[in-house]
Amino acid sequence: MVKHARKSRPRATAQSEGAAADAFIAESRRRLGGEYLPKLRHVLRDITPADLWWRPNATSNSIANLLLHLDGNVRQWIVAGVGGAADGRDRDAEFLASGGASARTLLARLTRTLREVDAVLARIDPETLLAPRIIQGYHVTVLQAVYHVVEHFSGHTGQILYIAKLRLERDLALYTHLDGARRRKAAATRRRKAAETRRRRPLPRFF
Repeated sequence: MVKHARKSRPRATAQSEGAAADAFIAESRRRLGGEYLPKLRHVLRDITPADLWWRPNATSNSIANLLLHLDGNVRQWIVAGVGGAADGRDRDAEFLASGGASARTLLARLTRTLREVDAVLARIDPETLLAPRIIQGYHVTVLQAVYHVVEHFSGHTGQILYIAKLRLERDLALYTHLDGARRRKAAATRRRKAAETRRRRPLPRFF
């Protein structure tokens, strides 16, 4: 029986895949630590203890519950699941909690966990992304684990921002850097509509 030699991938393809893997990890790190966490830090500074633990109904979660849940999720999936640390998560406790910790305490805890997460992500190389893991009973690759954590964190960050805006009853001012562009766009729209109105205006009739 003749064994055929396994074809190796072209060097350019391997380099391209490695660059894509590096970009994926870099963007995941940026979103977790450089985008979502600063947004949470920004809104939590004005949240009162009552707002922090407020639930719209018995089946919904408070901002505090969501912060506990985010911390538990990223620790279980990345620090333990990908990084190999011990997993002592109590998921039910994240949702049953109804008071106690302050926003500063919960944010500090999440910040510390995200630092550990970032350290794990920084060690991932392209080959590791396809390594198998069993996390929370799911059979996944490291890539799938990271992808899940980023989209999961994004979804709950959105929920926290919505609750904060609801309770604070004001704009959260998260995109003030776009205000200048928004004003210029609005002014351009007004000028365009004014020009269209002038074009549609009937010409005066002279007798």
